[in-house]
Amino acid sequence: MFGKSKSPTVAIIGAGFGGLSAAITLQNAGIQDFTLFEASTRVGGTWWDNQYPGCEVDVPSHMYSFPFKRHDWTRTHAKQAELHAYLEETVVDYGLAPKIRLGVPVERAVWDESTHAWTLSLGHGETFVCHILISAVGFLNVPQYPSWPGLELFEGPKFHTARWEHQHDLAGRTVAIVGTGSSATQIVPTIAPIVKHLHLFQREPGWVLPKGDHDLTPRRAQEMAQPAALPLGADQGLLVDRARSSGAATSGSPARGSTRSARPPPSPTSTRSSPIVRI
Repeated sequence: MFGKSKSPTVAIIGAGFGGLSAAITLQNAGIQDFTLFEASTRVGGTWWDNQYPGCEVDVPSHMYSFPFKRHDWTRTHAKQAELHAYLEETVVDYGLAPKIRLGVPVERAVWDESTHAWTLSLGHGETFVCHILISAVGFLNVPQYPSWPGLELFEGPKFHTARWEHQHDLAGRTVAIVGTGSSATQIVPTIAPIVKHLHLFQREPGWVLPKGDHDLTPRRAQEMAQPAALPLGADQGLLVDRARSSGAATSGSPARGSTRSARPPPSPTSTRSSPIVRI
């Protein structure tokens, strides 16, 4: 496959949190022959693709960070612009820009048993051969559009939250939002004060708990940015404890003091899976 003295050629699909983390890990291990392929025109993954009003992270910012990249977050739950800037800053700090090919989608990956190598089919008909393939495409990279009968007859603007069309001013207009997931719970309270009428459609109600997001003082931001002296998995435990203190149940019974409601809180294909890593 490759000699002991030769570094393997590595391809990373996706330049979001997973792809950038993989690239930096390779660098730290002394492996420099790697390339990141990103279909979008900017790095950031979901934090570049999603730019809808109110877009922000759903877990505390300091838990949604690289362990090797300290940052003084301005909010308990960072907004999209700050998260995206953090990722672009990471690219600069670790000198990754020359290793990233933007606007280059990977359309197919084929493993050759005889050469022990992957052949990637890229956009524009180009191919790329590598020994190791790391898939860091995530699971939010392809918007799911509904196929409702008659949707094509609607003459007004219609778009997916992951492909928000900012040229449309929603002020004073009647807006319909279908779905009450994480995106909707962020969008609704953001646009509600400016639209004329807002219609929210849901298929099934879900639990909604207060997030308690707010700005951080400079001192608190620095404290939160310090490496946590906690064992592996402790952050997940903190999230569970926070949910319990909010009245959430862990045994399937209804959350105390919570209402099952749609209302927001107040405040690439492969033919084989040989050396491939999915993040």
